[in-house]
Parts: sequence; structure tokens; C-alpha cells
Amino acid sequence: MYRMTAKFLFGPAAAAMMLTTPAFGQAATAAGQTQAARAADDNRLICKKEAPTGTRFGKRVCHTKAEWDQIRAQSQRDAKEMIDRPKIDDSRG
Repeated sequence: MYRMTAKFLFGPAAAAMMLTTPAFGQAATAAGQTQAARAADDNRLICKKEAPTGTRFGKRVCHTKAEWDQIRAQSQRDAKEMIDRPKIDDSRG
């Protein structure tokens, strides 16, 4: 009876371990692939049409995704600095 129980308990447990082991390897490979895809995505060129003040004609500006992200972050920092800057009160009345 003990041998029969051991076969029924350890057989499926061993099979489950063999099936889950490749999943751990796939997770590491998937993480490496997403990092490579993210790096390739940051190097892709994105062009936008910007309309400078004083003209109807737009200007085409091209940067990589990483550069656009830096430009956006700098614009947000500049806007926050302008908002947080103390105001000069010149109310002489």
C-alpha cells in the first residue's frame, strides 16, 4: 500500500516540477527581450510638425523617443519652476 501511495503522490509532484521549470527560464528570457525591445524603442526616430510663432508653415522636428522624453521632462520642470517662482507684488495703489 505504501508503494502505491508513494507513486500517486510523488509521480504528479515530479511531473509538476518538470513542467514549471521551463517557465522560470522563459520569464528570464522574456525580461531580457523586453529590455532589448525598450532600448530599440528608445532609439526609434519620431518626427513631429511644430508651428513656430508668427508663421503658418510648420517645421518638421525629428528626435529619438528618448530625446522627446527628455524634452518633455525639461518642459515640465520649466513650467513647474515658473509656477512655483515667488511673485513680486507691485501694488502701489
